[in-house]
Amino acid sequence: MQTSDWKAASDCEQIDIFSIPILRGILRDMDLEQVQSDCRSLVAEAKELHNDDESQNYTSYFDEELRQKLILLPWYKEFAEQVKDTYIQFIQVCYGQSVGHINRNDLHLFAWVNVYNKEHSHSSHNHINSYMSGTWYPSIQDDDTQPIQFRNPNPAFAHALNLPTNDWSKPEYDNAKFIGGPCYHDMIEFFPRTNEFLLWPSMLMHEVPKISNTEPEYERISISFNLHHPVGVPNQGESTDDLEYGFLEQPVQEQQVVEREDMPVEKNLDLSRRERVLLDPLGASEKSDNRPKGGLLL
Repeated sequence: MQTSDWKAASDCEQIDIFSIPILRGILRDMDLEQVQSDCRSLVAEAKELHNDDESQNYTSYFDEELRQKLILLPWYKEFAEQVKDTYIQFIQVCYGQSVGHINRNDLHLFAWVNVYNKEHSHSSHNHINSYMSGTWYPSIQDDDTQPIQFRNPNPAFAHALNLPTNDWSKPEYDNAKFIGGPCYHDMIEFFPRTNEFLLWPSMLMHEVPKISNTEPEYERISISFNLHHPVGVPNQGESTDDLEYGFLEQPVQEQQVVEREDMPVEKNLDLSRRERVLLDPLGASEKSDNRPKGGLLL
């Protein structure tokens, strides 16, 4: 066939439909060394309780007493407030949820600690009775850490397309791997970094594969959590300061936007309102006690 025989349509536009937004970000002003030490202590107690059971001896998930000890740690209040405010911001901006009637203390946050060693993994699962789930990583040792893998919730479509199993990288997600075709993926792997968190719809299937060829002292510390807003279920009693979220539903013209310090002004001019609100929904000063907490990486 000659080049002159080529008849593909021109002026085409690729439209990605039915995307599933998840959130990646960092938490601010957390004493990571103290968090790491406290997480190790909690999981040491779990190991005493569960001995050689590798499915339970790395986590506080199965023990209510250990989960309550987590809530009482000095830094947990700051962690909970940042996570809750980020959740509210995310479901409003990306999922169009009405949040003006919700207070911070209305939110149900269920959190637990994990300390993975070389022998630990977690099979594919999702989280029921929850709206959003997430994991924060207070300590990641190196780039060879275990990833968290997300499965495409429409596997039948991926199968019907006979997708390849190629690995694709994207410059804007330098610690992620996309498996499948270049634009439609069967699985996505995120390789977390210290102090990074991920937040995603709880129905998404995800897993942590077993790691091989790593040092015996390998360690991966994380705090996982489930979140949902009022459904008649009380929170765990964490001592977060209450905050009314009604200000988030002010008219657009009343919302101020503060440029993020690490982003040039000229780049911010290209952001949509949605992206600007994600960067700073309040436009308040950094020291305001009532501003939503948590930092976003977009």
